Amino acid sequence: MQLEEYVSKLLSSNKQIWEEKKQRYAGIHHNLKEEYSHLIMYA
Repeated sequence: MQLEEYVSKLLSSNKQIWEEKKQRYAGIHHNLKEEYSHLIMYA
């Protein structure tokens, strides 16, 4: 395998992993905001 090919594969897989993490964290953040708004309503 060429070095350039290897590097581009590595970068694209890292990018994919990063996107998945961002999606997951965005989901967690959204859920926390929802919970927080409910707590404020009941306070």
